[in-house]
Amino acid sequence: MSFFGRLSSLIERLQALPSAIENLAGAIRAATPKSADHEVSANKQEIERAAEQQRQYHVQVWIARGTWAAFLAASIYAGISLFQWREMQKQTVNSARAWLGYQQIGDSDLPVIVDRLEMVPRLNVEAHYRIENFGSGPAIKVTPTFWVATDTNLKMVRRTGAFLCSSAAHFATGTVPTAPSVETPGPMGSILFPKQIYNNSQTWSADAMPSLRWMLVMGCVAYLDQFKAPHWTRFAVLIGDGINPISSSSPRKLYTLFNDTDESSENDEAKN
Repeated sequence: MSFFGRLSSLIERLQALPSAIENLAGAIRAATPKSADHEVSANKQEIERAAEQQRQYHVQVWIARGTWAAFLAASIYAGISLFQWREMQKQTVNSARAWLGYQQIGDSDLPVIVDRLEMVPRLNVEAHYRIENFGSGPAIKVTPTFWVATDTNLKMVRRTGAFLCSSAAHFATGTVPTAPSVETPGPMGSILFPKQIYNNSQTWSADAMPSLRWMLVMGCVAYLDQFKAPHWTRFAVLIGDGINPISSSSPRKLYTLFNDTDESSENDEAKN
């Protein structure tokens, strides 16, 4: 090829160069939006994925909270149901079991009648009372006890009242404390059917106490109901006014501190 031919070809290529550059720029411009769109799409997907993960996390948290709340509610309901069931069972048992109490005698509103009271030459107390089964079931191993308290110390009086029922309950349940070589005699006592009455007389004797200004005549009866559960009922009558020496005409009234049962005593201890 001649010099002019090569020159002509070069001129043609130079003339075509702007068009090629324009085409290349157009291609670049066309490619650039696609790359940006791809990046935006990737960012959007990442944001959506993060949002979905966050949503799933919150869902799991609320599911866990709801599960624990349901468990707590079920536990509370179960506790209430158990308490109600026990109360119903207790009421059923109480309505069917034996209930022993001291019956008022004649015109007296006291649970015990003191027939004889002497302060000299010895302290002598003779009394009688009636025990009735006011319940719906039989009472077994009925064991009454009797005591006259002359100690004015309230602490000692409380101990005496507790000892009185504890002793009766030991005999009724066959748990009387004995020496290691002595056998326990086993449960002791009689039986009382519903509405049946048991009459009992007691005597008490001690050294003369001419200056004594008050005393307590106390009694407690322990027994087992037909479900073999132990119970007791206790009374106390105060004699004297605390000012004048006791005589056969001294006033007598209920001493409310010890007119109770095993159940009322448990309720009072629970409140305290």
